[in-house]
Amino acid sequence: MKCNNCVNNITKNLLKHENISEVHVSLQNQSACVTHTQALDAQQIAEIIRNLNSKWQVEVVPNSCESLVSVEGMRCNNCVNNITKNLLANEHISKVHVSLENQ
Repeated sequence: MKCNNCVNNITKNLLKHENISEVHVSLQNQSACVTHTQALDAQQIAEIIRNLNSKWQVEVVPNSCESLVSVEGMRCNNCVNNITKNLLANEHISKVHVSLENQ
């Protein structure tokens, strides 16, 4: 990827897929983080991106994953902050998004 047009192209086209709900493309890191259902796997997502531009070298990053966990019973932002702080304390977790609304 060379510019923000590439980022926008990947984001727009991945979000067209019914099994993809969220896309974060980083030009700086040359990566895409995709939230999807189990109907897709990382290889299929890589193939969608490859089909957008044959010049891009697209690889699935081994041991990279994103997990969606349902947490029922959260009542306030203290719960959100507590979960976020404790998960980020784990050296293997690089990003956390806790939603009080979606639990």
